[in-house]
Amino acid sequence: MVQKPFPSNRDKRHYDTFELLHFDICGPMEENSLGGSKYLLLIVDEASGCMKGFCLRAKSESEDCLKTIKTYIMKVQKQFGKKVKFVRHDGAREFATNSLKDFYQDEGIEQQTTVPYAHQTNGTAERAIRTIVTIGRSMLHHAKLDKCFWAEAAMMVIYVKNCLPSRERHRSHGGEHSKRCVTHLLRSVRDVAPSYFDDVFVHSGAVNGKTDVEMHKEHLRKLLGLMRKHKLYANLKKCIFGASEIPILGCLVGKNGVRPDPEKVRVINEWPTLSNVKELRQFLDIATYLCKYVENYAGKIRPLSQLLKKEAEWKWTAECQQAFDAVKQGLTEAPILAVADLDRPFHVVFASAEAS
Repeated sequence: MVQKPFPSNRDKRHYDTFELLHFDICGPMEENSLGGSKYLLLIVDEASGCMKGFCLRAKSESEDCLKTIKTYIMKVQKQFGKKVKFVRHDGAREFATNSLKDFYQDEGIEQQTTVPYAHQTNGTAERAIRTIVTIGRSMLHHAKLDKCFWAEAAMMVIYVKNCLPSRERHRSHGGEHSKRCVTHLLRSVRDVAPSYFDDVFVHSGAVNGKTDVEMHKEHLRKLLGLMRKHKLYANLKKCIFGASEIPILGCLVGKNGVRPDPEKVRVINEWPTLSNVKELRQFLDIATYLCKYVENYAGKIRPLSQLLKKEAEWKWTAECQQAFDAVKQGLTEAPILAVADLDRPFHVVFASAEAS
């Protein structure tokens, strides 16, 4: 007996964005992530192909999976005004709990379960999660990183795949669609409220006799009015109002410039002395993200970089300890980086490849 292949030319366009969601879960992984996660939950939108990944500590033994799915569906319906009508997954126990069934029934969502031992019927999620895990492992192997970074690698793969254009989606994708939607709807205030994916940053200064606080309130009213008009929702717990500086991508940005997040600096300063290559990679992974605040960073960490070479023997010398302390000291005394003023002359300093 031979199983016939499923047709590959099925039409995917009759579903609206976020109308049908595919679920799949992978794990347990070989090693726990740095956050203690063991499983990867993937949600794929049928129409746009937009993917969203979540790292879970447990599978069916806790409420992690249930809470994650419910939160994502409610976020889609409230933020994008889209109604989720169908969810499709295999017969895994974590997707067939009574709590999830009750939630689907209350929300009017039809639950579709694929045929056992025929994952081709849900090939969208199956193929996607297999691709993500495979590419993530290749990234870790190429970068010579420990397997405990699998969660960061998986999230990076998902982000990149969401940013890639797709021919069947008319050279657009789910993440790009959401970004363009927000940018388009808020285009009238983009000069004072630029957006970065699902984040909006409002900056104001004193103009025409009005104080910066008065202008800030005026800009906020315009922005919130547009959001109310187009049914865009903000999470109040994540909002910051009237601040002199705000956190953006691990840094604090204010009127005086950009400086590293004190919490990240504190973590680095409290880092104990390194004892193996794995700990060294973890330390450099965080420190290198803030390297722009340390003068001659590449030169200072050169003794540490030598320990990462393929055939290097681990030997923590006084020179290594000095380099380790120099990075900590450099971040502790990190300057505030001013935004470049293109109307004024300034110097550009770059590293030379000869030293490396």
